[in-house]
Amino acid sequence: MRRGKLMNMKKILAIILTFCLSCSIFSGCDLLDLFTSDPGGSSQSGSSSQPQSSSNNDSKNWPVTVSGIAVPSKPTKVASLSPSLTEIVCDLGYGSALVCVSDYCDYPSSITSLTKAGSALLPDCNAIIASGAQYLLTSTELSDVDTNTLTDAGVSIIVLQPAKQLSALERLYKNIGAIFGGSVDGQARGKSLYNECINLLEECKIAVSSLGFSTTNPPAALYLRVIDPLTVATVDTLESALLEYIGFTNIASGYGDWSYPADLAPNLTPDYLFFSSSIDPDELVSSELYSHFSGILKRMASTDMLVFERQGKRMFSELSRTVSLFLN
Repeated sequence: MRRGKLMNMKKILAIILTFCLSCSIFSGCDLLDLFTSDPGGSSQSGSSSQPQSSSNNDSKNWPVTVSGIAVPSKPTKVASLSPSLTEIVCDLGYGSALVCVSDYCDYPSSITSLTKAGSALLPDCNAIIASGAQYLLTSTELSDVDTNTLTDAGVSIIVLQPAKQLSALERLYKNIGAIFGGSVDGQARGKSLYNECINLLEECKIAVSSLGFSTTNPPAALYLRVIDPLTVATVDTLESALLEYIGFTNIASGYGDWSYPADLAPNLTPDYLFFSSSIDPDELVSSELYSHFSGILKRMASTDMLVFERQGKRMFSELSRTVSLFLN
């Protein structure tokens, strides 16, 4: 009786073994896979887990759409016709993907050897196409002719306008991050850069609070770019938003488009003056504009306003440096 049961058991085992061998032949797997695969179907062995992780990483980041342009996978060749966008791309750590830049892109030094391709107003489309760029970043729209030339050659044009508010700057950083790093990882990197910059602003805010003004009567500031015609940071500029954030009142905030009526210049009564490093201090002091508020001005400091136009991390460092001059 026992012998019969033993024979039946052997037959059953033989059938199971035959079935497993058949599965391995038709499915391309081996017996080890049958017994080590997890319930989801992925192998537990180290050699096969890495591709699975990479696949998941790609799927969570791509495709992504920025400014109406679909980016199906991580770009490897990108051109930029905006010094501002070029700088932010490098701030985010994606500079190695740039293959072509505008004639005015000069920072950081790592991009100065790249192919130059004119500007958004007069782009060198042949240079952009020859660079193999998959995408072109620009702060302003290109002409219809240039747009058609590039798109016909397979170059996707992504327009990212400069920020005029801090919320828009955060969005700009995250959008650029998304183009190069995807909807999750790239945007997270953009958010991280923005947070670094906000931390610098918070330090500036502490410095301004130490100037001795009350919270109900904050110090008045003027951000002067050009003396004649009178060109100052108005309410619709990022520079104005930065001043307000760190505790100043921008006395030109009632106007827009960097324009302030020259006949109202006597009404400008700043406590602190930020003036462009392109302005000769002697010319400023001898100007009629300066005579209007020289009696009440507590401090004036030169600042690199080109850095502010670029809207990268250097902008916040420059603001911090300038504010520190008011503390001396």
